[in-house]
Amino acid sequence: MIYQLFKYIVVGTGNAAIDIGVLNLLVQIFHWPLIPANTLSASLAITNSYIWHKYWTFGDKRPDHLRQLPLFIMVNLIGIAVYDVLIHFGTQLLIGWFPEWPYWWQYNLAKIVSAAIFTIFSYLTYKFIIFRQRD
Repeated sequence: MIYQLFKYIVVGTGNAAIDIGVLNLLVQIFHWPLIPANTLSASLAITNSYIWHKYWTFGDKRPDHLRQLPLFIMVNLIGIAVYDVLIHFGTQLLIGWFPEWPYWWQYNLAKIVSAAIFTIFSYLTYKFIIFRQRD
């Protein structure tokens, strides 16, 4: 269990780098609006996480994609919607509280807090629903 949690954190750290890196690239360089940029960056990180979590974190070698992949997509579509709402309102809250902070600082802080919430949600759903080991 502890080793599995460690692997989840390692994969999650890589996903966070993808997620935050792509978000900042899209917002800062390509001037995308925050929510579409977050949706795309989170989607890329989640796609990466499916492969790593299935085969490495949870060690699930079963070719059970017809059951797992639709569940994975459904859970993560709900998760991304919640993630987008958290980032939007978190950023707005930080703008109101700290208007002197640069925008990139506000949305990145909201992203990190939202990612922590999303990580707990996704770990529980991956472990107990999507990649659950059946006897």
